[in-house]
Amino acid sequence: MLWQLELARFGVLLVISRIRALWLDERQMRKVMRDLCRRELKRHNVQLLVHGKPVRGFLAANHTSYLDGVVSVALFPAGFIGKIEVRDYPLIGPLAASLGMLWVRREEQSSRDAAKAALNVRDATAEPLWIYPEGKTTTFGTLGKFKMGVFKAAEASGHVVQPLAMCYNDRYIDWTGSKSVLLGIRTFYSTQRPLKVRCFWLKPFHVAPGEAHATAERLNRTLRAYVERFEVQGL
Repeated sequence: MLWQLELARFGVLLVISRIRALWLDERQMRKVMRDLCRRELKRHNVQLLVHGKPVRGFLAANHTSYLDGVVSVALFPAGFIGKIEVRDYPLIGPLAASLGMLWVRREEQSSRDAAKAALNVRDATAEPLWIYPEGKTTTFGTLGKFKMGVFKAAEASGHVVQPLAMCYNDRYIDWTGSKSVLLGIRTFYSTQRPLKVRCFWLKPFHVAPGEAHATAERLNRTLRAYVERFEVQGL
């Protein structure tokens, strides 16, 4: 019963945060959610082991778990690009919107084109944005093929890409396959095993003209090496 109580307590915190979002702007809400995420991770024995420091720009990370969003906000409060289905999640959707989400309907080409256009003109230095280039969660210890949106946007705008490798030490956090976000949250609260997340801020880079695909492939190889080293072989 303890996990149900903890989940209810977290729900109350989300409601309070949603109310605060009625009068706070995006930057203020990002700080509110950063502090909330940090407290929740600490409360539930999730230890962040952080290497390096970030710069402002397009923040590109690998994606294994729905917990990635909580870790991302705890590390660097910024906007996100995400699937439009999240907008309809109770509480989570409105709170995500308050952080400055760029929504995309993946199955519609027009929506993907609109998201790409928005990325191309975004001032990522003034308004950093989290992007998971795989476009979906992938299995623990693996890395999927990257979509080109962030790399094309960095090429067009000249803004820097700041990579982050997130590596978990426990496979239970893998919420791919048939698991929904709500089932993933339940799994997290009911399992309650101490968890370590090793986070590597890698060297930021610019994308030279005509080099978007080659740059994406290089970063994919680099992040895959971190995931294989620190998830498959262990932290």
